[in-house]
Amino acid sequence: MLATISRTEAIGVLEEYETRLENLNIQLIRVDAELAKSSIRDLSNSLINFSREMVNNQIELFKARAQELATQTNTLLNEKDKFREQGEVLKSEKNGLLELKKLIKEEIDEIFPLVKEGIIGK
Repeated sequence: MLATISRTEAIGVLEEYETRLENLNIQLIRVDAELAKSSIRDLSNSLINFSREMVNNQIELFKARAQELATQTNTLLNEKDKFREQGEVLKSEKNGLLELKKLIKEEIDEIFPLVKEGIIGK
């Protein structure tokens, strides 16, 4: 059995694949720009050979993803600061407890001999 493909159908399939390839290429350029932390201007210059609509879509996506990343970064930095502050509070509490332990030991060292000698009641 021999398959026949019409010329019109073949051209349609080819155009579809070319469009998909173009979409993938423009997305790849945008992702590379994101990874390189490129400016919008640099991204626009990289996309000069693509349709205006596709470029606009990719630039909007680039902006949205950059904003999302900035928001996530700020959230993590705030958490880091909070944890650092909590660490400082815990260090202070630890130092206070160590000082209290030292004072209690000194008091025991002073009182125990007096109790042992009967000067202070048990």
